[in-house]
Amino acid sequence: MLTEIGDVASLDVEVRAMKPRPLVSVELFVDARRSVDALKDGADPRWTVVPIWNGDTVTIRTTGEVCPSEPTPCFGPAGAEPGRWANYNYDAFATSRHASLVAVLPGQAIAVGAERAFVAEQAGFLILFVNDTDEGNNTGGFDVRVDIAPR
Repeated sequence: MLTEIGDVASLDVEVRAMKPRPLVSVELFVDARRSVDALKDGADPRWTVVPIWNGDTVTIRTTGEVCPSEPTPCFGPAGAEPGRWANYNYDAFATSRHASLVAVLPGQAIAVGAERAFVAEQAGFLILFVNDTDEGNNTGGFDVRVDIAPR
């Protein structure tokens, strides 16, 4: 309600507590043949960004394999052995394993691998992708389940 008091106006606002948000689960496929930009541009209908609120506990579980130099060798979500093909990693994941599952949120770069749980520092969109900037010769991908527990 807006109340006018001479030259000054006062706005009365009623604030109510929000209903608790439920646990949310999202399943998606991260195609190793797609760059993070191609995924964000909608190149694969099996993939999506995942909305997260600050303070949410996020748990990611991953299966599948990626072959970064078709047809072999292939690696699970933890990626290649340390140091192998690291020059093809995204800059934010230069020290993470090549061909592993990685994620970004505002202010956070997360090496996921097969399973990872963390608390979101800021609200935004969780973006999952394969740590490989040379996706043209890749095959495979990761089946991913993201569980979001509100705080």
